[in-house]
Amino acid sequence: MVDVCGVSGLGPGGVDRCVGDRGVPGLVGEVLGDAGTRVLEVVDGCVPVVRGVGGGVGLVFRSPVVGDEGRGVLFVGRVAGVAVVAVCGGSGVLAGGGVSWLGVREAGELVGEVEREVLLTAVALVNWHERSGFCCRCGAPTRVVSAGWVRVCSVEGVEFFPRTDPAVIVAVTDVRGRLLLARNVGWEVGRRSLLAGFVDAGEGASDAVVREVAEEVGVRVRGVEFVADQPWPFPGSLMLGFVAEAVDVGLCLDASEIAQAQWYSREELRVAVGSGEVRLPGRLSIARRLIERWYGGPLVGVGEVLV
Repeated sequence: MVDVCGVSGLGPGGVDRCVGDRGVPGLVGEVLGDAGTRVLEVVDGCVPVVRGVGGGVGLVFRSPVVGDEGRGVLFVGRVAGVAVVAVCGGSGVLAGGGVSWLGVREAGELVGEVEREVLLTAVALVNWHERSGFCCRCGAPTRVVSAGWVRVCSVEGVEFFPRTDPAVIVAVTDVRGRLLLARNVGWEVGRRSLLAGFVDAGEGASDAVVREVAEEVGVRVRGVEFVADQPWPFPGSLMLGFVAEAVDVGLCLDASEIAQAQWYSREELRVAVGSGEVRLPGRLSIARRLIERWYGGPLVGVGEVLV
């Protein structure tokens, strides 16, 4: 009998990452030997969820089963003293019972704050392991240590840690209070978001904001201010959210990156989103939060439901 918990599968409080415990010998075996440990399966970029009686959606956690250690166990941390781990691959024990499998972005928009942190951490680790099976120095295989938080070259003994790449995203407004939104060349018609880009080597985040906006739409900005950040494990970024003021409003697009860009007043964006003409980033993203921060409240598009 496998204990399966959804919706309320984690206790109150945040995630204690227990950094000091990761290197303890036998940690993985210890937590897998505890039936109270909560296990999250990550299968092909999807995770199990279930809808509760009250309509809330939660991740589905189960207790450990035979074979988990061979699937690749990643120690996320503890919630209210209970160990939480992710495993790479399915066990087959979660079939039926109202369990659905959702992509990380979709699941992240529906679950609570604590489960969202567990989800993003687990997926960031899984993505890193999938890209890090071999040493970047000599090409030899690497092995997993420290409960999934370190990989070691089997030949040179060099340690590798989960990589996080900083990227900036910025809500640019003009003197009339309008917001600049753009469509990437690879996006479908109607999709819009804020300008964003990776921080260059040797570059500060605020400098990256100024450079990215100038490069992508030819606009000079000032008054760059940091607002918030967000882990974005697709595959392993840390999004740094900013606001900035446009010095000029004429747009000169980099056609290799930007297909369309436009200034929107609050009323123009409300109408465009409500009609389906414009589709904004999902609610999990910091882009959506920055847009709605500028707008002053939620923007509800066609087919969207506030949860």
